[in-house]
Order: sequence, then structure tokens, then C-alpha cells
Amino acid sequence: MSNTIIILVNIILAVVLAVGLTPVWVWWERRIAGFIQDRSGPNRCNIGPMRLGGLIQALADMLKLVFKEDFTPAHVRHKFFFTVAPVVVFMASFLTFAVIPYADVLVIDGEAHTMQAIPTELGIMWFLAFAGLSVYGIILGGYSSGNKYGLLGSIRASAQVISYEAAMGLALISII
Repeated sequence: MSNTIIILVNIILAVVLAVGLTPVWVWWERRIAGFIQDRSGPNRCNIGPMRLGGLIQALADMLKLVFKEDFTPAHVRHKFFFTVAPVVVFMASFLTFAVIPYADVLVIDGEAHTMQAIPTELGIMWFLAFAGLSVYGIILGGYSSGNKYGLLGSIRASAQVISYEAAMGLALISII
């Protein structure tokens, strides 16, 4: 029972760290880019007396995305692949992140628990394997578009990802 609870807590912490901190990083990036480009949106936008340091623009963008129409173009022949492609890319990136330990080993009653979302001994091999699976989502997206230029673009993008993975793998092997 204790192992199950610790694994669930690890998964929840990994999700919060991966997804929960994204708005903070986006907010910081928009404020810094707005300051550099002297744009009024992220730094000086306000509603009446409320300014909130650029958060109002982020809230407006969030509302826009929530109420935005989600549609699949009519020319898409393989609607299932078109829908699954972004899911494959997200799952590959999230499962890559899930094996990165975010704390030291936790010892409870003499039993050691690894603080990572997926407690596995594979480590870097898991990381490299799931980093490579994102290529399938890219190719599925290009194939499902039903456009030869979309397919060529997805093949080019997947070739770039594979070439970057070769350099990343060699860099990780040099560290090991």
C-alpha cells in the first residue's frame, strides 16, 4: 500500500512540475520579450485599476483558447491519425520527463523509494527511447493532412529530430 501511495504522489508531483509550471515560464517569457520589444501588452495592460503585472493578458489568452472552436479541416482524409498525432507527441515528451528524478531517494521504514514519476532502472535508455517516439507523431500529422507538401514537411521535420537525437545520444554517452 505504501508503494502505491508513493508512486501516485510521484506521478502527481511530476504532472504538477511539468504542466503546472508552464504558465509561469510563459508569463516570464512574455514579460521579458515585451520589455525588450517595448510592447505594452504584457507589462502595462490593465483593466481599470487592476494591472496584476501582465497576468491579465495571460488570462485573456486562456479564455480565448477555451472558447476557440476546435475543428478538423474538411480535406483531412485520416481524421483519426490527425487527432492522434499531437497525443503521440505529448505522451512521448511527458514519458521522457517522467523518469527524471526530482528529489533524493526517500527512505520510509528502511525501504528506499525513488522520487520520479515512473520508478525504473532504465533511466537514460528510457529517456532516449521515448524521445525518439515523438517522430511518429510528426509523421502521422503530415500523413493525415492528405497534402503532399505536408507529408514532405513532416518527413523533413522528423529527419531533423532524428539528427538532433544522434547528437544528444552521443553527448549523453560522453557523460556516462
